[in-house]
Amino acid sequence: MTFVNGIWESDIHTGDYDRPDNFFTLADLPALAEQEYDLIVVGAGGAGTAAAVEATDRGASVLVLEKAEHAGGSTHYSGGTIRLISDPEGAVEHYLALAQGATPREPIEAFVKGLDEIPDWVAAHGGVLVSDEYQIARPDSEIAQRRVFPAGRVGSAFPNFPHSDSLGLRKHLQPQRPDRKFGAAMWDFLRGALAATGAPVVTGARVAGL
Repeated sequence: MTFVNGIWESDIHTGDYDRPDNFFTLADLPALAEQEYDLIVVGAGGAGTAAAVEATDRGASVLVLEKAEHAGGSTHYSGGTIRLISDPEGAVEHYLALAQGATPREPIEAFVKGLDEIPDWVAAHGGVLVSDEYQIARPDSEIAQRRVFPAGRVGSAFPNFPHSDSLGLRKHLQPQRPDRKFGAAMWDFLRGALAATGAPVVTGARVAGL
């Protein structure tokens, strides 16, 4: 994947193989701009999409602007795994130890709380989390060879720090298509959740000023 002129290169091969009815182009923006919105989300990658879905769940009217011609950003190419939390209190202490004083407790507590809520959030939007293949792959298998960071470790990748066993397994989204795994499967799930909200998503809409 390449990053050119401030835009991630994405196309139909990275998930935009059909466009939901609430996906629009820049030519549609003037008409959409005549409406009022509670929230404008800038960026339709994984984070922006999840934020838009959560906001509409809470009753907000949302407009999503994406500078690329296709939504999804770099999520298609991510590992697509979600770290489960076995013990929230222990996980906070573990991340505090890893931060070595650089990050205060409050944001770490919020981070762990968010991680702990992800499985229920995924299920509420029709997604299915499955066991990460990294954890069951043979050492000489193709999937094992494509990972250099110990993502398959059960628990933290830093077992020598306190409370490392407070982190659970990594899981990923069950693919909707056999050729769309890992980050691609995560984006397909998020894309479907965003489509279900009906919130307008405008692609090719680079923000020029605020």
